[in-house]
Amino acid sequence: MNSFTGVGRLMKDIELKETGAKTPYARVTIAIGDGYFKDGKEGVDYIPLLLWKGNAVNAAKYLKKGSLISFRGRYKSNSYQDQTGKTVYGHDIVAEEVRFLDKKEPTIQQPQQSKDPSATNQSQLTKQVGYTPPPQVENFGFHR
Repeated sequence: MNSFTGVGRLMKDIELKETGAKTPYARVTIAIGDGYFKDGKEGVDYIPLLLWKGNAVNAAKYLKKGSLISFRGRYKSNSYQDQTGKTVYGHDIVAEEVRFLDKKEPTIQQPQQSKDPSATNQSQLTKQVGYTPPPQVENFGFHR
């Protein structure tokens, strides 16, 4: 069985590329703590990750340097001849599943102005007269 899983952080922003057949892909390096400590610092392994198609497109769109991800994939070795004729060996983890683990930053929405001129802003009413209304109770379908 050829299966590899990990959790780590991106070492740099993702650069989306395409093959000659217009298939999107990206190569990234993931930093993963190795669990061994020396002088109070954990060691780090750097894992080459290869993303294809939707995984590559989504990662390039939503992730950046330092983003925390989990991934599952398979180990793939490769080799090629360089310009001098020397054989160069490499390896990647081909990601089959990628999950984004950083929390989404909340978006701040401005309060909308009421179209009803008789409506009073609750925070203004609270400040002016010290009145705080009882909390809203929602009916969740329970009947007495």
